Amino acid sequence: MTVVARLGSLFALAAVALPLAAATSCGSSEFWWEPKQCCLPHGGMPSTPSLPSPPSPPSGSSCASDDWYYHPGQSCCVPKTPSAPTPSCPAGYSWSDYLCKRTSAPSPIIPMPSAPSGSSSCMSSEFWWEPKQCCLPHGGLPSAPSPPSGSSCASNDWYWHPGQSCCVPKTPSVPTPSCPAGFSWLNWLCSRSSTTTPATPSKPSAPSAPTGSSSCSSSEFWWEPKQCCLPHGGQPSPPSPPSGNSCPSNDWYWHTGNSCCVPKMPNPPTPSCPSGWSWLNWLCSPNTPQPSGRHKRAVHKSRTLCPAGLEACPVSGLRGMNASMDYECLDTTSELESCGGCASTGKGQDCTAIEGVWNVGCNKGSCVVYSCAAGYKLGADGQSCNAL
Repeated sequence: MTVVARLGSLFALAAVALPLAAATSCGSSEFWWEPKQCCLPHGGMPSTPSLPSPPSPPSGSSCASDDWYYHPGQSCCVPKTPSAPTPSCPAGYSWSDYLCKRTSAPSPIIPMPSAPSGSSSCMSSEFWWEPKQCCLPHGGLPSAPSPPSGSSCASNDWYWHPGQSCCVPKTPSVPTPSCPAGFSWLNWLCSRSSTTTPATPSKPSAPSAPTGSSSCSSSEFWWEPKQCCLPHGGQPSPPSPPSGNSCPSNDWYWHTGNSCCVPKMPNPPTPSCPSGWSWLNWLCSPNTPQPSGRHKRAVHKSRTLCPAGLEACPVSGLRGMNASMDYECLDTTSELESCGGCASTGKGQDCTAIEGVWNVGCNKGSCVVYSCAAGYKLGADGQSCNAL
């Protein structure tokens, strides 16, 4: 496998890098975590009555340390403090993509060596680059392509890497490039800065734009959730999302660079996925039996009791709310739209209807908010989003 192919295979792991100045957006109770370019709470995710501890990582993986915990929004383990040491995975597991993942079934006769992880996975001619969690060739690629029009790497020590869609260093310890006048270092790339105009003091100022919005051109707008510039009206012919997924309505489209659906305009309508699908990680995906997903059961045509552990919830809109109505069997301890009871009878809560919520789940009959939309921040109770 060539070096380019090996690096390209890690593209799906790369998070979109936030502007360097975004670290200042962290609150006093948070710290900036460079690998995922995000703010994290000091001491880890606060416990709430509905979520006394962080959710468990996916089956077959672990965080392997009291100093790390699983973060559903980042889909990986994250540290509780800025200087938490990298976890030491147990035998049969290796540290990959910020998770301890099983490498092989334990053998009672001949112990299998752990698969290489992190820097140990690089060849002798390569070095490990932490920001993108990948191996890079010492000295760079022999014939590196040019970056996209209107951008540059601005240094002979950096070059454009098509697999990572950003500039990467030729050696492990090179300084960050100094961009020329009119350009700014954003998402590991020198991008042209737009011309700014003086603020008009004659009327009340609008809420300040997020850090990095000044880097967008006049034909672009700043999208806070992914901290990036997007074209007004979207791309002319956007690619299709991965098989088995979709983007909602005509106001969203698949963005390969961000590996998610993005809006065509600054204030898009709330995403609406087809029946039987859920909006999760900026993508419409079919429902699966997960704590934060829907668990729709077949609609029954009789009044027979549901299996143990499930509750018969009336289905409104079919025959009206009467004694002979249809119903569906739901697990109201984890059902997203009937959390804690049947929402159709007013006993449960529709977690997706919480104002300002993006990623949300139902845990033991209580709604749990994992992340909020732009313009909102997570409430202290972990069950609400407060407007900024």
